[in-house]
Amino acid sequence: MNKVRLLFFFCFSLLFTESFGNDSCDCLLNFKYISNSVKENYPAYTRKVNPNTKIFYNKLVKEITEKTKNEKNPYNCYLLLKKYMDFFRDMHLTVGFNSNPDIKKDLIQIFSSLPKYIPKVKNSFHKLSPLHTYLDPLIIGEYQSNTSATRVRILRDGDLYYGLITSADSVFWFKGQTKFILKFLGKDFGKVKYYKRDHFKVDLDFHFDRGRIVMINGDIFDKVSNTDSNSKNHYLLPSFSSLSDSTSLITIHSFEYKNKTLIDSIVSLNWSALMSKPNLIIDIRNNGGGASSCFDTLLGLIYSKPYLDYGSYFMCSDENINLKYKDISPYYSKDYVDSFINELQLSRGKMKLLRPVDSILPSHNYLNPKKIATLVDGGSVSAAEIFCDIARQSNKVQLMGMNTRGGFDNLNTYRRSMPCELFRFFCPVTETASGIYIDDIGFKPGVQFKISDYSKWIQKAQGILENSTKEKKNL
Repeated sequence: MNKVRLLFFFCFSLLFTESFGNDSCDCLLNFKYISNSVKENYPAYTRKVNPNTKIFYNKLVKEITEKTKNEKNPYNCYLLLKKYMDFFRDMHLTVGFNSNPDIKKDLIQIFSSLPKYIPKVKNSFHKLSPLHTYLDPLIIGEYQSNTSATRVRILRDGDLYYGLITSADSVFWFKGQTKFILKFLGKDFGKVKYYKRDHFKVDLDFHFDRGRIVMINGDIFDKVSNTDSNSKNHYLLPSFSSLSDSTSLITIHSFEYKNKTLIDSIVSLNWSALMSKPNLIIDIRNNGGGASSCFDTLLGLIYSKPYLDYGSYFMCSDENINLKYKDISPYYSKDYVDSFINELQLSRGKMKLLRPVDSILPSHNYLNPKKIATLVDGGSVSAAEIFCDIARQSNKVQLMGMNTRGGFDNLNTYRRSMPCELFRFFCPVTETASGIYIDDIGFKPGVQFKISDYSKWIQKAQGILENSTKEKKNL
């Protein structure tokens, strides 16, 4: 077995020596570029590389420097670059593979040659546990990703369920490769080893309900029925429902800007119901963020008093200023752009507060809803956490669920060019001025629920809100 693995590694390394051997794709060159760029442009660099972490950081840089000197394999080089970025534990500071057509052949060569994790499915006569006897007819079958073109076939091997690719983009993923491995800890929840676009493994919680697998901070897979294999689910679309005479529910799994009109319409079309009921649940579980303007209409519902907008600091490096100039020039007058950029240039090399702390007063004070539960989990991140930060200032709102993901501290991310066109690099330019840092930690809800009760979170939140309303009436 060891000889086979060594032979595979040797052949895999030789395969890419020629295509990865040009000067711009030298692994050490690309590492030096990224480490220098992070030091110059990343707003949180001095906060995270501090006296308590500097020894470890310097050791890490030295280790990666040595390993990149002779690395000829593009995927191994990528893993070294990623290892450096992982030090900062910031989901907005990332390195990845490009996907432009010019390098498609290189990407196919890289990812099609990665091993296919094909399990040896156990004999069907193998004695099953009561849990797997219950699960097998429900979980085994064909599934379609709700966020990509990936389709998998789930098979059981022992006490694990493997999601094997049956069709995908044929660039990053290929038939026979394993997309995820499920381990059930109960009838509808458990842990999943999930392989991301770059095939890097992450360990996540998951919930299974009526043919849908929701991976917290991961993908969503829906079981494909035999009668409607082309049916398209709308998990990411916002929705409204009435739970009872006293409680409404708004579900928003994405704050992508394309959803803004839909969110505004949902609030507008259901305004009478929202104004007539004392309780509201806003479900932003597994909301990967987007644009903060998407929740403008929600802020009017949750506030009856001013709330603080802390603003942000801008890291005034030459590259960040240039990127900002290119970003805003098409949308603002030349006089405004020139004035704004000149202000940034006066603080070159420093952090500049873009705007002071501001107290925002809602335009109206609505009687209802009186009590609001905001449901969050480890997939609630970025713009969803900005919403949480504002909402938790309201005496109407309670956060309920599990800790959010923790991608709040540094925002406004820009793509940076890299020497090697195989790779892409993203780095934020701003940092929150709130003094609250939650990267890789998240906001902790005041009311915590368990993953084993995931399908019952809405009912639990409803019960808490309605019992609170009854208690107030009885006083």
